[in-house]
Amino acid sequence: RPARATLRADGGRVLRRRASGIIVGNVGALQGGVALLPGAEPDDGLLDLMVLTAWGWSGWLALAVDVFLRRTRTGRVAHSVFRELRVQLDRPQLWELDGEVMGTTRELVVAVQPGRLLVRVPR
Repeated sequence: RPARATLRADGGRVLRRRASGIIVGNVGALQGGVALLPGAEPDDGLLDLMVLTAWGWSGWLALAVDVFLRRTRTGRVAHSVFRELRVQLDRPQLWELDGEVMGTTRELVVAVQPGRLLVRVPR
């Protein structure tokens, strides 16, 4: 069942919703060209946020269609950009960093440090 999540972006805007998954990144495409975070750019000084909500197998199927069709403003998908994000959950959840499970947590702070990483991208 989706967790109750409170997300505060840049110390201001607050989003409260049920979350089956919360994805943060600065590169929009996964390997194979799958666009997960449309519009995410590695050099814009921002991180992209996608909050996914699905109930049951039919909800996950509809969510997959939303992501595939790049529909980012549905009841199942919420998209935003930020410099710093604080996530608070109603119960501990697994969290991953670059595909590796790092443990469980009820609170996580994510922030971008512009210009700290050299990223080479094709022109």
